[in-house]
Amino acid sequence: MFPRYFALSLAFLPAAYGLKVAYSQDLPQGAGIENLALRPCGNALLTDNSGAHIYEVEPVAGSAPKLLHSFNGTHGASGITESSNPDEFFVVTGHYSFELQSPIPGSYAIHRLSFDNRGQPVVKQLSPLGVAQPNGLLHVPHTSDVLIADSYAGYIWKFNTVTLALTLYFDHPMLKPQAVSGLIFGVNGIKFSQEYLYFSNTNLGSIYRMRATGREDQLHGIPELVAQGTPADDFIIDDNGDIYLAQQLPANSLGYLSRSRFGMMPETIVGGPESNAVAGCTAVARAKPSFEQTQKLGRTLLVPVNGNLTAILNGDTTQRAKLGIVYLDQN
Repeated sequence: MFPRYFALSLAFLPAAYGLKVAYSQDLPQGAGIENLALRPCGNALLTDNSGAHIYEVEPVAGSAPKLLHSFNGTHGASGITESSNPDEFFVVTGHYSFELQSPIPGSYAIHRLSFDNRGQPVVKQLSPLGVAQPNGLLHVPHTSDVLIADSYAGYIWKFNTVTLALTLYFDHPMLKPQAVSGLIFGVNGIKFSQEYLYFSNTNLGSIYRMRATGREDQLHGIPELVAQGTPADDFIIDDNGDIYLAQQLPANSLGYLSRSRFGMMPETIVGGPESNAVAGCTAVARAKPSFEQTQKLGRTLLVPVNGNLTAILNGDTTQRAKLGIVYLDQN
């Protein structure tokens, strides 16, 4: 999806936060950004779960989103992750009914996105997916496998992008969605860091972790609680083990949890229930360090502002999707 961890600690965050946030230009009306991945050049690839599009955005203030690709015969694009090959990605598409708040069974597929020698996108469908609602995607390092978080059924699957084999990787009660009001989302974001697999469960309001490399045929054990009291969607983990979280409503914010506070509730560092700073955010990534150096940005987080999700959850139709750029070294 994007880099799995990076060097950053709370000691470098301003004491009162007050972090500066800039934005790209708006995406088209109705676009709803679900996830993002970064190209080697630093540009962000944004998946649109409302229109089955992929947009490319340079992560600088005022940049204009570029429509990179549109998928035919499907309603939306959701998870995206990098592959072992440079400038190559895997993307999931399918039908999700926001009116019914449920996925359409049998509608999902996984695709490979690469670029030719002219820089033009090349997209190939690899396989349909017999998964209820594939959401978070995660490449297993040094393999041809990706892990797929099934938010609706509450499983983590393993898909081999060469053999096209789909197998059950992890099943546990902490992956399952719960009978709560609003969207039904169990396991959502998944990440590797320092020999652990981390996963969020949005309905449970928690993040957990398990000792894992992804190379196991199946994962067994009892997850360790990492964060609670958070409507976490996606997240990243730094080299210190600290976590930055895209938090859905009612938190509606970018959250932070230091490793020393594992098991507790994250702090809010950008946004909030009444704020549009990162409204409806569903993902977070760090800008490429090489891009930060070239642009003299300092350490920067990329957080899609999801106008479509905001409209669904709280009726705010004025907020349009865009890429939020959070400057950790600027106030």
